[in-house]
Amino acid sequence: LYAIHQGRVADALAHGARIVPLTVADPVAYQQREEQSSISNALSCGYWSRRGEQLVLTWKGAFLSAWRLLPPWKQLVARRDERLAARFARA
Repeated sequence: LYAIHQGRVADALAHGARIVPLTVADPVAYQQREEQSSISNALSCGYWSRRGEQLVLTWKGAFLSAWRLLPPWKQLVARRDERLAARFARA
């Protein structure tokens, strides 16, 4: 994972991006905010719904989560990941 990170940073720098390190004063609070943001996004997009305190997949969320694992999408994603890995390995 760190090698992928290094590759992405090198690629961004090669294309003139300015990299600013993230400084987090309270890592636990930061992670909780990120989790809440992710949940809010999934709820607003219709992937999940609330049933009391429980989060449940909607039909839309279940379908879109499952189809990515089926042919040809699974193979297309695998090829894309292989191309990215090769690109980062060359950097």
